[in-house]
Amino acid sequence: MAIFYHLDGHKLLRRDLIIWFEALPPPEQGASEVYELARWFPEGVTRFGLSILKGLACEGHLKRETTLESVRREFYPDRPSRYTSVFACKSPEDIIRFHSQFDYDGPIWKVDATEGFKADVNLFWQRFGDPIDYSHAYWTQTDGDPPQLFEYLLKPPVTVIEDVAWIVGDHRPHT
Repeated sequence: MAIFYHLDGHKLLRRDLIIWFEALPPPEQGASEVYELARWFPEGVTRFGLSILKGLACEGHLKRETTLESVRREFYPDRPSRYTSVFACKSPEDIIRFHSQFDYDGPIWKVDATEGFKADVNLFWQRFGDPIDYSHAYWTQTDGDPPQLFEYLLKPPVTVIEDVAWIVGDHRPHT
């Protein structure tokens, strides 16, 4: 097992929680992309995957994630799906950068998991142009332009160890 740092944007984690897959709701009528993705994951997805499948993300985010998943399935099936992964950084410094770069709000937790797939999140967040090209760059772990920001896709189960919000100056305890 290895230690990582996870930003809990949903604010649902607590100490000693085991993060696992969640069941998928039936897709809404007419949501063809969502329906197709739901068929790909009969065992369920993580909370991130569920939020995408439920359409909680903006349209651009849904399209980006759908493209990343389509490229992964066709060319890199040995890589973990983002829909079934828990996202984390390896160091406190990287989670602080992630927190500020994407302006995500939520507690930061130290988590324990098996080693994850490492990729530069900036390869597709800061790219303009062909989404297929930047999807290939992401999945092949291409070195992006500085500054790189590495995320790890962790495969459940992931164990929540402790609240480390203090690393970004948040001194409020999270339960």
